[in-house]
Amino acid sequence: MYRVLVVEDELIVRKGLIMTTPWDKYSCKIIGEAKNGKEGLDLALKFKPDIIITDIKMPVLSGIEMIEEIRKIYQPVVIFITAFNDFEYAKKAIDLRIIDYLLKPFDDEQLDVSLKKAILKVNEKSLLKEIKDINPEIESINKRLSLSVNSKHNNIVKSLEYIDENYNKEINISSISEHLKVSESYLSHLFKEETNYTVLEYITLYRLSKACLLLKDPNIRIHEVASSVGYKDQRYFSNIFKKHLGVTPNYYKEKL
Repeated sequence: MYRVLVVEDELIVRKGLIMTTPWDKYSCKIIGEAKNGKEGLDLALKFKPDIIITDIKMPVLSGIEMIEEIRKIYQPVVIFITAFNDFEYAKKAIDLRIIDYLLKPFDDEQLDVSLKKAILKVNEKSLLKEIKDINPEIESINKRLSLSVNSKHNNIVKSLEYIDENYNKEINISSISEHLKVSESYLSHLFKEETNYTVLEYITLYRLSKACLLLKDPNIRIHEVASSVGYKDQRYFSNIFKKHLGVTPNYYKEKL
C-alpha cells in the first residue's frame, strides 16, 4: 500500500478529498491529515509517507516551506493543490521537483492522473533504491577501477589500454605480457604493485562494469551481454556476476 498524507487548511476540501477518493483503487491509504504546514511537517517526519498532497498557501507554514523542510530529511512524491493561479507558485513547485500541480477546483479525472503519476514515481524511486541496495559493489567497482588507472608506469598504462581494447576477447596475463614483450612474472608483480589488483582481478572487474552498462538495455539478452564482455559461457558469467554483485544478471536486469 502507498501511504498518503493530506495537508490542507480548508476543512471541507481536506475531508472531501479524504472521504470521496477511492484510495483502495490506487492501493493507497491515508496515514494522516493536517490543517497547516507545521502539523504536516511533523506528521511527514514521523510517518514518512510515500505521497504528500498539500495546499500551498496555509497558516503557520506554507506548503512550499513545509516541503523544503521535508526534503532535507527524505524525498517523498508531492502533489501541490492551490486556489491561486500564480506563476511564482508554479515555478517554485517545479524547483521542488513536485510530480504535479492541481488548481482548485479540480475534478476526479485530474486527481486520477496526478495520483497515477505519483504512484509511478514512487515505484521508480523504490526500484532505484533496491538496485542501489542489492549491488553496492557497482559504485565501489567503478571507484576502484578509476583509482587503479593512476599509475604512470608505461607498462601499466599500456596494459590498461590493452585491456580496454580487448576485454571482450580471451585475454589474460600471458596475452598481455606477450603484447608488451615482457615476462609474465615481471608484469604480474608490477601490476599488483601499481594497481592493487592481479591482472585477472582487474579484467574481471572491468568486464563487470561494462556488463552493468549493457544490462540497462531492455532488448539485450544475458548471453549477448556475456559474449560482449568476453565470456563464452553464460553460466560462468552469471556465477562471476553474482559472486561480485550479490545478484544474478537476470535479477539485476529485471530491476533495471
